[in-house]
Amino acid sequence: QTINELPVYTITSMAMTSTGAKRITQEEVANIVVPPLPGALTLDGPAPTVGTPHSANYGITGMNANSCNQNPAAANLPAIGTVNSTDATNVGNSLFRPANYTGVDGTNPDVSNVSSKLAGWKTVGELEQVVTEITAMADGCTGSPCPSGVPAAGSETNGWGTSANPTINVVNGDATNCTGAGIMVVTGALTCSGTYSWTGVILVIGKGYVTSNGGGSGSITGGVLVANLYDHTCGASDASCNSQHALSASATPGTPTFNWSGGGGNGITYDACKMPKFNNKFGLRTLVTREEMY
Repeated sequence: QTINELPVYTITSMAMTSTGAKRITQEEVANIVVPPLPGALTLDGPAPTVGTPHSANYGITGMNANSCNQNPAAANLPAIGTVNSTDATNVGNSLFRPANYTGVDGTNPDVSNVSSKLAGWKTVGELEQVVTEITAMADGCTGSPCPSGVPAAGSETNGWGTSANPTINVVNGDATNCTGAGIMVVTGALTCSGTYSWTGVILVIGKGYVTSNGGGSGSITGGVLVANLYDHTCGASDASCNSQHALSASATPGTPTFNWSGGGGNGITYDACKMPKFNNKFGLRTLVTREEMY
């Protein structure tokens, strides 16, 4: 299992010839889903670099918005998840307005060690597999690798997506778009500016570098995960993150960066309702095939 596959179904087909010979074919298939995020913002790597704005309006909450009125509602999460307790303490101490970071633990700020909840996100190989699976289902994809015939990210019929019609977009490289709905994967650096609005999940897996410059009232409703797959920090337009500096598949991710500067901003609001409709786009995958003749 490389990306969440649940539930598993067994499909059986039997054929019989005129001589009485029989053959049974079975397949085990499972629905592919993105592994659950353990925080409204997950900093998936040690010693993360974090900078937050001085604006009184900016904040992050792991309290489930439950926009679909699910009953019972999915569990609340920490505002920010880190990979160890030391990082949780250090990130919490770095936040300019700690009261603006709320979540399940009821502390201010709510920053927690979520290492026990990182299944599917724990190693470089697992993170690369998530990107591979999402890329295979992408509605739009820029750079390489991309599925054959898939239009550039943001250029498809529904563009970067809407709440009614979310899309899956993959940007292999740096990106500056932060408005849309669905799943967005960025393997380079992500820069958000001004007024933007994203509904769904943003996965910055590669350079693991997120930055904001300037003011505005940007808002992300859903969740964000940042993971650095290289052995050093590299920002936008930085070509030093290449195959020579890639970490091995078995390694844990490197240091992620989440540097939010400038004023304004509404921040990140966790909403569990934003995942199922996106997961439905992935469909079923064959896990095992076997045949018997008798």
